Amino acid sequence: MRKSARVLIVQDGKVALIKREKNNQIYFVLPGGGVEGEEGFEQAALREAYEELGVRVEIIRLVTLVRSEERIEYLYEAKVISGMFGTGKAHEFSDPLRGKYFPMWLDIKEVTNYDLRPSIVKGILTKKFINEKYSLK
Repeated sequence: MRKSARVLIVQDGKVALIKREKNNQIYFVLPGGGVEGEEGFEQAALREAYEELGVRVEIIRLVTLVRSEERIEYLYEAKVISGMFGTGKAHEFSDPLRGKYFPMWLDIKEVTNYDLRPSIVKGILTKKFINEKYSLK
């Protein structure tokens, strides 16, 4: 079973995403990835945020757990505490077989217009940050 962790970072009305271009498809994912070795889910989320975005984050809370027969994935709300967004050097960024990766900020009001994966993330963003006008500080 694949174990992974992702971070949900909302700042100034924008959400941190990775734009993916793979197999002639364009879609967006939250920063994150697989749990390595003996690390826990939170540690994986912290590491992946740094590797993919170039920022250190602080975990605020667990937002949801996504479970299927193939994977288990923890999604954490987080905030940037240091670093420079967009300077991540994750190993997959340089592997052409894995497609292209582009860290970016997307206006939270626009998320419904894009292919955001997994789809549960779009629902979380729509409910918490758009419909309820909830914003993270």
